[in-house]
Amino acid sequence: MQKNLIDKLKNIRTTLNVTMFEIIFSAFINSISFYYNSKEPFIVGTAFSTRDTYLDEAESLFGPLFNLAPIVAKPKASQSIKSLITKTASVLRKAEKHKIYSLQNLISKLNIKRIPGKHPLFPIIFVWNETSLSSTNLSIKNYSFSFNKTEFDLICYITKSENTLDIKVSYAKELFSTDKINYFIDIIASTLNYITSYPVNKIIDQYEILPNPISRFYPEHNYEIKNDTVYELILDKITKYPDKTAIVTASSTLTYRELSEKIDAFSQLIDSACKENTVIAVNFSDRLKYVITILSLLRLGKTFIPLTNEQIKYILPTEKTIWESIPILTDTYHDESKYANFCILPENFILDKYNDIKTKINPDKIAYKIYTSGSTGQPKAVEITHKSLLNVINDFKNRLNITTNARILSHTSYSFDISLLEILLPLSAAATCVLVDKEDSKDIHALIKLINDQSCDLIQATPSVWRVLLSSGWKNNTNARLLSGGEKLTTKLAHELKEVTSELWNLYGPTETTIWSMASLIKDPSYVHLGQPISNTYCYVTNKAGFPSAIGSYGELNIGGIGVANGYWLNKNATAATFINDPLNSSRAYNTGDIVWTNPSDNTLTFIGRTDRQVKRNGIRIDLAEVEQALASIKHIKQAAVITEK
Repeated sequence: MQKNLIDKLKNIRTTLNVTMFEIIFSAFINSISFYYNSKEPFIVGTAFSTRDTYLDEAESLFGPLFNLAPIVAKPKASQSIKSLITKTASVLRKAEKHKIYSLQNLISKLNIKRIPGKHPLFPIIFVWNETSLSSTNLSIKNYSFSFNKTEFDLICYITKSENTLDIKVSYAKELFSTDKINYFIDIIASTLNYITSYPVNKIIDQYEILPNPISRFYPEHNYEIKNDTVYELILDKITKYPDKTAIVTASSTLTYRELSEKIDAFSQLIDSACKENTVIAVNFSDRLKYVITILSLLRLGKTFIPLTNEQIKYILPTEKTIWESIPILTDTYHDESKYANFCILPENFILDKYNDIKTKINPDKIAYKIYTSGSTGQPKAVEITHKSLLNVINDFKNRLNITTNARILSHTSYSFDISLLEILLPLSAAATCVLVDKEDSKDIHALIKLINDQSCDLIQATPSVWRVLLSSGWKNNTNARLLSGGEKLTTKLAHELKEVTSELWNLYGPTETTIWSMASLIKDPSYVHLGQPISNTYCYVTNKAGFPSAIGSYGELNIGGIGVANGYWLNKNATAATFINDPLNSSRAYNTGDIVWTNPSDNTLTFIGRTDRQVKRNGIRIDLAEVEQALASIKHIKQAAVITEK
């Protein structure tokens, strides 16, 4: 950083009656706060010279004498340049009065537990050095140096010479990549340029400081949608390919003509039995019946709610008033029949005559409601429109170039919305859906046999299922293309999957934004990222204050576009908390609660973790607070704490 910046910093020094160190440290604190998107107080260590304190004893000593002191930084959402610098200067001056106090004594008094390799009080250090000597008999030369290891996560050295300002950073390689450190240095440089470019009374706008553009991501392709609903897309294939195999199980096969006849029959039965009902729940252990039923409901324009046996056991008793008016189509008797109207469909039925039911469906109408977990222990049902469902099916049909020859496995439990992709994607392309017979099937060897016998060439699964398949001896003999999602795909698993397939996709998307929202074709398994948004979808990253973050920083991922759900069924508070207004796009978006990092080198997103205590196991959302709440409700348990274990 050259002389013109130094001159501007000197002007601020004079105007605000502060030191150069106090100005630079203010910029550093602001940069840390912005980089981590932190609005909470944090501690940074800095070095104060103690030579003047021990002047007599130190006169014969050569080199720097200093003591590290903790500085508590308290970021503010809105403040002027003057306020930032003067308040930081005040904190530094108070700390300097205690600079001779031993840091080790402070740590001992605070009784902080020691962790090997980590400093107990602060992970980040700021070191200021000003190399100006009045003597003309001495010359100064800077030498570069490096450390093989450091006790701190990050140490920032800023050195001022006569005409330049040099920034160097020492960092723990296991915590930071070179790209991240370079971006952090860019933020410091941009902050210094910003505070010297405006009057000191200007309110700081963090987004004017950004060294890189705001992190918003748009799809590479927006595939044209030619139909109003998914069922219209499937009906077109029924008409064009009546004799082609639509669905195959281990024990049966249906052509598109036979599938159409069963849909007609089920539609007639449902329409006559539940004519006045616009919302109908579906619960089948026979997966073929489940598929035919939801296709019939999509055709009729009725909203369906998939319910597994487990969901019935815990949802119905907690939502009695809701379920009194909603029929549940099933093939199984349930003890919970006192809470709802169960309709057990006959094993086999043939209608000699049935009316040709034609229903024009509004694409903005709710296609299905599907339950997902909540942080209060109460289940929440997400409402998804026909338009949202069609968009994701249309995207993956084009993205994966699904042809009529494709054979796509459908094995995921219908409690997960990704099961709909496995059912509707092949049928929308006149391909074949290879269907697992039973909803509660846990036989991994039977699954492998079905994959091999039916030559499946596209398989979707969670990382947990992929691990089970690999450990059970599955070798991908059918050379299937693989889709992984629902949990974080580790680089280790990505390497293992790439060894058995030529095409691996990492998929990301919460239920609230319709099945999948982002897709990444994994080329290098050492670098797994979220990829780009699917059609008619966009993503952006915000800090804790809800403002857009810059590329290169951490933040919360938000998703907007056609796929965003209407909200949570009969839950206005939960809807208002997570379905937000996008400040830059004048539209609704969903705040995922997922922390991501935007890589400035290739403009991709990497999943880091959660803002809350939610974790995923086997693709299932688990809120640790829910588990604690359940444990605490047990007699004789006063308090409960839940932790995760790898």
